[in-house]
Amino acid sequence: MWRFPGAKRIGALLFLIACGQGIAIIAQARSVALAISGLWSGEGLSTQARWIVLFLFAFLLRHALTWLRSKLLESYITATGKTLHRRLLEKVFSLGPNFVQKQGTGNLVTMTMEGIHRIENYLSLFGSKTVGVLVIPFLVLAYSLYLDSRSALIMFLVLPIVIAFMILLGQFARARATKQYRSYRVLANHFVDSLRGLETLKLLGLSANYAKTVGAVSNNYRRATMGTLTIAFMSGFALDFFSTLSIAIIALFLGLRLLEGAMLLAPALTMLVLAPEYFMPIREFGGDYHATLEGKKALEAVESVLSTPEMPDDPAGREIAPWSESASIALCNIAVEGSSPPTLESTAKRLETLSFSWQGYGKIGIIGASGAGKSTLIELLGGF
Repeated sequence: MWRFPGAKRIGALLFLIACGQGIAIIAQARSVALAISGLWSGEGLSTQARWIVLFLFAFLLRHALTWLRSKLLESYITATGKTLHRRLLEKVFSLGPNFVQKQGTGNLVTMTMEGIHRIENYLSLFGSKTVGVLVIPFLVLAYSLYLDSRSALIMFLVLPIVIAFMILLGQFARARATKQYRSYRVLANHFVDSLRGLETLKLLGLSANYAKTVGAVSNNYRRATMGTLTIAFMSGFALDFFSTLSIAIIALFLGLRLLEGAMLLAPALTMLVLAPEYFMPIREFGGDYHATLEGKKALEAVESVLSTPEMPDDPAGREIAPWSESASIALCNIAVEGSSPPTLESTAKRLETLSFSWQGYGKIGIIGASGAGKSTLIELLGGF
């Protein structure tokens, strides 16, 4: 995603916003802990006004930075999506109908419409959550290490376990997402083809049979989707289980040390508030990882189309002038290589020759059996 124009700039801004959010989280936890511990020790509410004001300021700052992050990402992703959509359409039109036929009309239609929206969702979630998970937990861990090294050690030791489960389940989810996207492409092609040929299928009495085919493909896509959701739920359960277990262990040790008098109430409350905030970006990243898999697959499909080589330009650098009443075209003994036998050559032998000329405007009817080369002739005239 960093190859897109402006990605490094938006990444730097997201890093600064994440740093501000981490500082705000620490200020929230520290101020509310000091206010509660002061009230517990018998001090008046007025004496805790500064900590309450600091908590409100940190709370507002945190949510203001979240709003700013969403606005920056929204404007950047909208511009990126429009650029990607324009490039994809230009590439498809330049590659011509032969490429569309190979890829499938339904696949390309869904790619240019729903695929771009999925890519935008992928960039939005992945960009914000990746920067957050790389900044906020480490800021919280650094402050926790300064405040209470034992609790910070528990938080640090649990993190590799959570990441290991994220990687393990992420590999399964990626394989399932690939299968799901492949089924989705097949379903899109079948659905669009059935809509385009519905009238012909009815005339031939084949509409019921084709409906069964679409139903079978749709059922395969449903099973692939449910398999992906199963992995996503398992991943969410694992993340919640280990993060909740670690928070409970931290709370248990804090309580025991408070009973023994080995720790004051203010730092204990601070650690108790910071522990869930430490795991929150990791849990959000793990949960949104599955939501971004479809967007990632769509981005890979779009990039494969954009990297497809086009027809080489005319080496002589000639340009075709706009067609007019006096313009003319002439073809003599046309044949297209690459098939066995060459498509139009076999037609030319049956018709004695495939040569004609035309001048000005008008309509031409091309008649031939299936496979005779009608579409090939149209693609040839179109320069594809």
